[in-house]
Amino acid sequence: MDPVARFKVGLMLTLLAAGAAPAGVQAAAHDRVLARGREIAAGQCVACHVVMDDQKIEPLLSPPAPAFRDIANRPDTTAPLLSKFVRTTHWDLKSLPMQMPSPQLSPADTRAVVQYILSLRRQ
Repeated sequence: MDPVARFKVGLMLTLLAAGAAPAGVQAAAHDRVLARGREIAAGQCVACHVVMDDQKIEPLLSPPAPAFRDIANRPDTTAPLLSKFVRTTHWDLKSLPMQMPSPQLSPADTRAVVQYILSLRRQ
């Protein structure tokens, strides 16, 4: 994501967190964040996870890593826990058992993926 787009997403997230934007603007910004999170997941996470119900590509791992919907519906799943997991797990060819590789996401993209995962919770 280019620096200007990253700034805009960060600004929108800041406004959302502060409650400073009108409800319609907040909803639109939230929808953009979720769309960005889904886009990132579709590009980087599908090799190992089922990231969306209509996913066309089967994960390469057998068995696959947990589906995003399953992760979202775990009782202990929180935004801070997901954010830390996405930012801090790493994998290299020497690490066994295999761990998730670092996707090297910006803070704004990490928040977008986290919000996308959390949006998959059953209501």
